[in-house]
Formats: sequence, structure tokens, C-alpha cells
Amino acid sequence: MTLVKTALLVAILSLVPIAVGAQSISGSWSTASSKGFTPRSGLSTVVIGGKIYAVGGDTVEYSPSTGNVAVATGHFEVFDPLLNSWSTPASIGSFFDSASNEPAACVVDGKIFTIEYRSDTAPGQWHPVIHMYDPTKNSWVVVQSTGESHWRILSTLNVVGSKIYVVGGFNDSGMVYSVDVFDPATNSWSSPTLSGAMSARGEFASAVVNNKIYVVGGGVTDSVDVFDPSINSWSILKTTGTFTNRTALSACVLNGKIFAIGGLYRTATEVIYLNIVEVFDPNTNSWSTPTTTGTLTPRRFLSTAVVNGKIYVMGGENGDGVVITVLNTNEVFTPSTSGVANQQPMGELEVSPNPTTGRVFVSGGAGVTSTTVFNLLGEKLFDVEAIDRENGTIDLSRLSPGTYYLRIGTVDGMKTKVVVRE
Repeated sequence: MTLVKTALLVAILSLVPIAVGAQSISGSWSTASSKGFTPRSGLSTVVIGGKIYAVGGDTVEYSPSTGNVAVATGHFEVFDPLLNSWSTPASIGSFFDSASNEPAACVVDGKIFTIEYRSDTAPGQWHPVIHMYDPTKNSWVVVQSTGESHWRILSTLNVVGSKIYVVGGFNDSGMVYSVDVFDPATNSWSSPTLSGAMSARGEFASAVVNNKIYVVGGGVTDSVDVFDPSINSWSILKTTGTFTNRTALSACVLNGKIFAIGGLYRTATEVIYLNIVEVFDPNTNSWSTPTTTGTLTPRRFLSTAVVNGKIYVMGGENGDGVVITVLNTNEVFTPSTSGVANQQPMGELEVSPNPTTGRVFVSGGAGVTSTTVFNLLGEKLFDVEAIDRENGTIDLSRLSPGTYYLRIGTVDGMKTKVVVRE
């Protein structure tokens, strides 16, 4: 039996491309469709089933007497990279109401969670408000949570091990250094005792690589801070290369590297909207600047998402120093075949949670066309129904505990994933 398992595993893994040696990063910028995408800044973008969900964000209203005033919105739109088109789900419920205050969004186990903080029950008594969107039901629900979370704005949400880590931000007392953890499995909050602290910074960006949270930017420091949830510890990395310190940037992960994109740079006399891209490699703790062609629109408060090895940069705002213009720009970075694109994309196709007690979610990939579940003997167990494939979910609850193989067909070919059913 062991020989059969080993032979099958070798055969399956042989179908997976092998990474080549590290090379300089290069690529090109192009423009994708913005038709049906509402202009906004400060939005969140998340990926489910190869589609990008654009959640929330602000419009900006200007008048000579009040200047630029941000107004939160409840827009919820979906971009399909394969069709290059936008749509608006006719969802049941919403994450947004008249009391909403710029919720941020992330994905856990195939569901979208938005988190914001409100003082709508009593003045000065802030509390977290959580909504969850289930794409299989096309509905939003309010999540009732237990425990406490430190209220804040301008924080980031980071998913590690099916838990949501709320990092940084500000409140009436200044910068919030605590890390609050929301566990969707129990709908409960916790605040671990930390070793070390994040550097003081505001309007920063963060990204998760190898289950660690990396924090960049924020206008005060050019350091890279790393939080390790396994030991609840912060550390400041010694880095090489050049990073342009800035605020209101966005960060995403492609091939295990963190792309820091856009943002705002201030001097004593001017405000500069940036269209720069800088890449941090956690393996070498080094910054580099990719060689690119095409045009990226300068902007701040943009959002980024990765689908099929490409980075989509959406929304944001820029201006002339007086009036701010909110954008619905949708631009795409495509790595060249001589650089990052010929490495095995670590984030191209992911299955989570793994191990699982039942349902798993398939994220990334280039348009899932088929999914089949096999046991360790290579025996076909069942095909995943189309409705589940479209939502990126696979229900393994019918299976006995053990190890299984998922053969996932995409427009780029067949992929194989190993999943453990607990």
C-alpha cells in the first residue's frame, strides 16, 4: 500500500511546474475594463473563485468651504478577469448601512468578512461590527461576536490559519499597537500578549507570506516589520535595496514576493501621487524595482488583487493639490516570461482550510473548469458540481478522515492539490 501511495504521489507532483532560479522581475502594464466599476478610493478587493470582489470604499465631495470630504459607500461589485467584465451581485442583505464607517474586507474559507468599528450604541463606546458574505447563498449576514477588540481606523486585515488578524491603525489615543484576532470558527475575539511592537506608522500596507504578516510603508519609517502569529512576536528586519517610504499604498503577494504599489509621498511643500512598484523578497530581505513597460496611473488609497499570476490595481484617488479625483481605473501588471512569470506561482491556486473538517475553498487559478476528487489509490470518488466550482467551494464532508487528491482543471491546464480531511 505504501508503494502505491508513493508512486501515485510522485506521478501527480510531477505534473506541477518546477521553479527556476531567481531572476530580475520585469513585466508590462495594461488597462482592463472599468465599465460597471464605481469610482472609489479606500476600497478592499478580495478574490473568490478567480473573480475579484470590490468591497466598499469612499467617494470624495469637494466644496471651497469644506474642502475634500470622504463619504463612505456600500458599493459591492465583481470583476471577472476571464471575461474582462464587471457585474453587481443582486445579493441579499448588505455590509453597509447609514452608520457604516469604511469597513475593510478579507476572505476566510471562501467567505468575505468585513470589519469596522462603530460607536452607534453609545457615544464614545466603540465596538466591532462584522458582516459575512457567502457566495454560495449570495447573501450578507451580521456576525455576532464575543470578546473585545480595540477600536481603530486605518488598520489592515490579515488572514493566517483561517483567523483574521487586525493590525495597526489609530483611535482617539493615537496609534493602536495591539493585535486583535477574530476567529470565524467561534466568532470570538482575542488579544494575545505580544513580544516586541510594530513600528509607529500610519496608512501602511501589509501582506501575508508563509503565515507571517509583513508591514510596509506608513510615512514614518522605511523599515519592514514582521509579525509571527505562531509566537505572537514582532521583529524589524534588516533589509537591503531601496524602498520609497510613502503612505496610502497597497501591497499584494505574487510568487512569494510582496509588491508595494502606488501611494502618496509628502514633502514640506508638495504632495506627490506615486505610480511606483517596489518588490520585497522575504527570502533575502531585499527590495528591488522591476523593469516595466506601459503605464500605471499615480494614485493613493488603491487596492490590489492577484488572479492567475497577474496583479490587478483598482480604484484609488489622485488630484491637483486642491481637488481630489476618485478613480475607477483598473490596470493589470503581467510579469514577463523572462522574470517572475516563469517561477511556480505560490499563490496561483490555493486550497484552504487544509486540513479541513468539511468544506474547502479554491482560490486563484485561471478559471476553474472541472474538479475531481480521488483517494490515495487513484480511484475517482466524485466530480464537483458546477455550482460549487463557480463559487470555488468543494464539500468533502461526505468523506471519511484521510488524505485525498483534487484534480482541478483550469484554462491553464490541470492542477493537483493534496488535501487532508480531519
